[in-house]
Amino acid sequence: MSAPHVDEFGRLVVNSLRDEAIDFFDGLAVGRWRSPQTSSLQSEMASFTDAQRDIVRRCVIKSLDVGIHSFLFNLSELHDRFHKIDVTVEEQSVIDASDGLHGESFGDDGWIRRFGKHSEGRD
Repeated sequence: MSAPHVDEFGRLVVNSLRDEAIDFFDGLAVGRWRSPQTSSLQSEMASFTDAQRDIVRRCVIKSLDVGIHSFLFNLSELHDRFHKIDVTVEEQSVIDASDGLHGESFGDDGWIRRFGKHSEGRD
């Protein structure tokens, strides 16, 4: 089990990045957004079958998960190897408290399972 401040950071990553992005895609898929910037994309997606939208959604989720993994890995590398960056919660280093920040998102008791509202894309 992660330290509470590591979990606090993980909740932020999962809820504010992963869940928000998936929610945005889900809105695009059903034509929910009204901004001019989304109208052409929504129009194009309207011609997709349910199966095609599902494939795209799974691609979006997998891309997010890979991006989060890469971001967390690079945060750790910049911290451990170059001492250039740190992430703190309540004055505690999240990177130092984790034995592998990039792996915290995944698994049966990872951040995605515990804090996320979208279960798709978990391996």
